[in-house]
Amino acid sequence: MPCDTVCTNNAVYMAGIRPLPRIACSLLVAGSALLVAPLPGAALTPIGTNGYQITTVAGNGTAGYKGFGTAATSAELYEPFAVATDAHGNFVIADLQNSAIRVVAEQSGTFYGQAMTAGDIYSIAGTGVAGYSGDGGPATSAELSYPKGVAIDGHGNVVVLDFSNERVRVIAEAAGTFYGKTMTAGDIYTIAGNGTAGFTGDGGAATAAELHYPEGIGIDASGNAVISDSGNLRVRIVAGSTGTFYGQAMTEGDIYTIAGSGSSGFSGDGGPAVLAAIAPAGLAIDAAGNIIIADNGNERVRVVAVSTAMYYGQSMTAGDIYSIAGTGTASYSGDGGPAISATFSGLFGVAIDSSGNVILCDGNNNRIRAIAESTSTMYTIAMTAGDVYTIAGNGTGGYGGDGGAPVSAELNLPVGVTTNDQGNVIIADSSNNRIRELVPVEYVQSTAVIGAGTLSFASAPGNVAFAPATLTGTDQTATATEILDIGDNTGSGSGWNVTLSNTTFTSGSHTLLNSDFTAALPGVPSCDSGVTCTAATWSGSVSYPYALPGSSATKMLSAASATGLGNQTVSIIWSEKIPAASFTGTYSSTWTLTLVSGP
Repeated sequence: MPCDTVCTNNAVYMAGIRPLPRIACSLLVAGSALLVAPLPGAALTPIGTNGYQITTVAGNGTAGYKGFGTAATSAELYEPFAVATDAHGNFVIADLQNSAIRVVAEQSGTFYGQAMTAGDIYSIAGTGVAGYSGDGGPATSAELSYPKGVAIDGHGNVVVLDFSNERVRVIAEAAGTFYGKTMTAGDIYTIAGNGTAGFTGDGGAATAAELHYPEGIGIDASGNAVISDSGNLRVRIVAGSTGTFYGQAMTEGDIYTIAGSGSSGFSGDGGPAVLAAIAPAGLAIDAAGNIIIADNGNERVRVVAVSTAMYYGQSMTAGDIYSIAGTGTASYSGDGGPAISATFSGLFGVAIDSSGNVILCDGNNNRIRAIAESTSTMYTIAMTAGDVYTIAGNGTGGYGGDGGAPVSAELNLPVGVTTNDQGNVIIADSSNNRIRELVPVEYVQSTAVIGAGTLSFASAPGNVAFAPATLTGTDQTATATEILDIGDNTGSGSGWNVTLSNTTFTSGSHTLLNSDFTAALPGVPSCDSGVTCTAATWSGSVSYPYALPGSSATKMLSAASATGLGNQTVSIIWSEKIPAASFTGTYSSTWTLTLVSGP
């Protein structure tokens, strides 16, 4: 009767069959020089076409409100509109249609009063039901109404634009006085807006003022909350302290207009920002303190200068406004040329990366684009200062491309964006109901080494020895030739087959991306008289995440003799593709060889 004997616990025994080991393979991908290292303090010098890859970090694509204390990639989001990173590297998400603020933990620890596990998702504000309630109490019990913006201030507080409630609210990170209010850790407070849609209140208490659809927010170096009051066609500020900011004397907790006249249309470049016509959506503050505005209604990017100096290639005067990108036409053009001559469609979120580049959500074009601050190679693209480039999205609205080059991926109405100091770009991919991330990939310059040792069916388990492979930013293949001693002298009627399966090559949280694995008998191996040996190839070519199921095991060797295989010595060539877009580390896979009786 045919029988299958799979090697477990490293070896099994059958009458006349030698122990069949499970082969542990270690793949060391390491080098003396990291050319791209997304580590704090490390130099970031992307090279090659796969210097960045795109991944999903939250959301399974289904619109809904599920996943609390579970893996973020298995959770449901519903049109996430904005994302921010806190001092711990956690991602803080404005989950629009769920009327909630959610957090993906970057590391395990206690954040926002909750014990969190790295990679899991948690709600820190909102009940999932749109409404207005809860001020002065726990944020998790409060109601929000379609939050569209989120930022982290210098105290670690989460500042939320409660869009349909016409308010700006704060989730206090610690007890203290912020924006003129005494706060308790974990509780929520309104710091601007009285709930009525309108425009009133400048120069007075921000909580008594009227707002209309607050949509974008940034926190400046002085701790002021800068707000895109989109329905009022203005940018306003809630003073975080008393002082002179943007040319105006301000009192802590009061509200002021710093850009926009309230008139529709486009006007004002080169003159005072408060007299200009703007239609703002997202905004950000650059390292100099300038306010960068995604002027959605005018399909332009505009800057309110914080001081008189040269910024973005233009001579600017403090308090005045200038266009740095866009012609006003809604379309897609201009990559690789001056940003001021490019066209956009649906400018929503905007962020500034650690190199000073302006990162834009070109939403209707399903792209993320960058205006280069300097002439250098960034995001694997040779850029010229002042020019614009696509760094993610191929223009097709959809979901695809994870594990590959960001410019080849599909996005679907990206509306929110932020960056962190590791060089990552985090995207609120709204209509995909996901948060996605552009991650720098590590390259190695020196030789890769894979294990050492020999293997035979009679030996203890060992490591397969691979020939060195040099990794220099291009795909490489590591190979090894193994001698297998197979003994079967008892006979089995119809002979024996040797099959193979293996597991994912992993190193910690990383896997080899878009990798190939092959095992082959080169030609017909030498067999005893009367025994037929078959040259066969077992292979797998897979996409991220890398996994080759055991059910894919394929015949490697067979014998038709009733006397069995006898003592056979055969060579197997093992090959493993190591993509250029791989992280450094020691990658391990377990390959299981199985003797199977049968034809």
